[in-house]
Amino acid sequence: PIDRLSRRPRSPGPCRSSFPASLKPLHSRRGCFLVFAFAARFACVKRMSFSGDTIAALATPVGTSAIAVVRASGPQVAELVRAIFGTTPPPRLAQHADYRDRGGILVDDVLFTFFAGPNSFTGEDTVEISSHGNPFIAQRILGDLFARGCRAAEGGEFSKRAFLNGRMDLSQAEAVMDLISARS
Repeated sequence: PIDRLSRRPRSPGPCRSSFPASLKPLHSRRGCFLVFAFAARFACVKRMSFSGDTIAALATPVGTSAIAVVRASGPQVAELVRAIFGTTPPPRLAQHADYRDRGGILVDDVLFTFFAGPNSFTGEDTVEISSHGNPFIAQRILGDLFARGCRAAEGGEFSKRAFLNGRMDLSQAEAVMDLISARS
């Protein structure tokens, strides 16, 4: 792998053998030799099995704000939407609903948007739930999604899935990583 800052080869880490065989060195438009730069951040591919699990995470910064957006992506999303809201709406149509947890207790008044795969950011079925920005509400929604079978997404995992599902190329994945890691 290549160190992103110095652009020099790094010594292989303990997870070197976990790169899929299909990963070949690629040239970047920046001129230096890269080895799957986007996945280098996720060097331990085997630790992050994503083929069968549905992930969820807060898509907005943590803290008090006007709204909080919780995103879930994976094969169980359509079932989750039906279980939580009673119906799966047409893709890309925001719907207003009450979010009730597994116990039937009202959590918040939300807007939710369903994105059917492969026409979503990740290439999988995805739902974005926009709630009031109180951190307690966002954590309650996340906790309920975890109780319903989702697992917590790791940093950059939505973008990783988009790249691996062919929804973005290497230069776009690098741009997303640069935006995420930008200090200002």
